[in-house]
Amino acid sequence: MAPEPGDDPVFDLVCHLVAAARGAPAEGVYTASLRLIHAAGRLAALHADRSPFLRELAAAIEAESSAAYFESDEAYVAYLDRVVTEVATEVRRRNGLPTG
Repeated sequence: MAPEPGDDPVFDLVCHLVAAARGAPAEGVYTASLRLIHAAGRLAALHADRSPFLRELAAAIEAESSAAYFESDEAYVAYLDRVVTEVATEVRRRNGLPTG
C-alpha cells in the first residue's frame, strides 16, 4: 500500500526545498527567502517534541513569517533579523557561551 500524501514529513520537506531551489531564480530574493524560512519552520516542527526552542521557533515562523513578508520588504527583513538573533542566542546558550 502506498503511503498517504503528507505521511512522510521529511520527504515533504525535501520536495519543498527542491521546488524552492527551482523557483528561486525566477521568484526573486524575498520569495526565495520566504520559502527557506518556511522550510526552517517545518524542520523545527519535526523535532518540536525534543526542544522547547524548536517548538517555539516553528510556531513563530508559522504565525509571523508570511505576515511580515506581505507587510513590506522592510518588515520582512526586520523579522528575519529577529529570527537570526534568536537562533544565534540559542546557539550560544547550547554551547555554554554568554547570551546577553
